[in-house]
Amino acid sequence: MNFLIIFLIFLNINLVFSANILAIFQYPFYSHQFTNQKLMKELALRGHNLTIFTSHLFNYDNLPNVIQHHFKDSSKINDKYTNMLEYKQKNLNWFQIDQRELKTYYETTKSEILHPEMQKIIKNNEDQKFDLIIIECCFCHLIFLAEIYDCPVIYFGASDVSFIWHGLMGNDVNPALYSDFQLIPFLHRHLTFFERVQSLI
Repeated sequence: MNFLIIFLIFLNINLVFSANILAIFQYPFYSHQFTNQKLMKELALRGHNLTIFTSHLFNYDNLPNVIQHHFKDSSKINDKYTNMLEYKQKNLNWFQIDQRELKTYYETTKSEILHPEMQKIIKNNEDQKFDLIIIECCFCHLIFLAEIYDCPVIYFGASDVSFIWHGLMGNDVNPALYSDFQLIPFLHRHLTFFERVQSLI
């Protein structure tokens, strides 16, 4: 009888495997952050310990296993250098737009790497360990943290990514079948044979 009771107790024990996860969602647009927030909340509810760096803070219902750090300057920097309406009004060409975008990425990267809490993560005083890093793949300048913490990385995208990022993630994409999302004329429609060739080139 005692054996049966002990067996039933062990049968009902749920093992919990929780991980320490570093999540970095640096892209300064709310639309990108919204999908990340849902994923993080579900991971936290499943018992994982989350350290989140984000440009938009969210309410996680005071979950004790969630620590958020705010990249508050990212949105300000983005607003300063990136203005689609201005691009259109000034009739800027792609080269001029790329120059502004590169300036935006540079300033944002500098701001995020110099963030005091990120500096603590980078310097790694050996008292912190991460089992996994989740990084938004729009521009992932903080990928080197995987080397510091010797852990795997998951690239996370709120929208489709270019062929370059698919290649980095190990996803094979046949450019003859699917056009790169950055090739604007070929988006959201069926392509003719010659358009597929042009997309491939």
